[in-house]
Amino acid sequence: KKCTFLTNEIEYLGRIISGGQVRPSEYKIEALVKSPRPSNVKQVRQFLGLAGYFRRYIPGYALKTACIAALTRKGVVFNWTDKQEKARQEIISHLTGEPVLAIFDPELQTELHTDASSIGYGGILMQ
Repeated sequence: KKCTFLTNEIEYLGRIISGGQVRPSEYKIEALVKSPRPSNVKQVRQFLGLAGYFRRYIPGYALKTACIAALTRKGVVFNWTDKQEKARQEIISHLTGEPVLAIFDPELQTELHTDASSIGYGGILMQ
């Protein structure tokens, strides 16, 4: 479809927007769930690329994926351990638990929180 008018819900760029909320599209989450356990650096990058698309739905995403991302560094020997698998399953579990974002309401009080460390940085706008 090129145009949709007068609807309560719309799917756009892998996200479903309805009722003042934004959530990931089921087909995108399904692709992540069905992705195989990475067996090489290329597959790790593919997983991180797909999971990263949903990073705003996952609090502490950079910290949760740091051990997985470390496998993509130059000179690191690929060794997928229980630590990486646990992090992978945590990401998948969080996304299958129906994560939701609210649409910004300019009438509500707003707080900006930021944080940074040696392995990542981030910020969140809260209402």
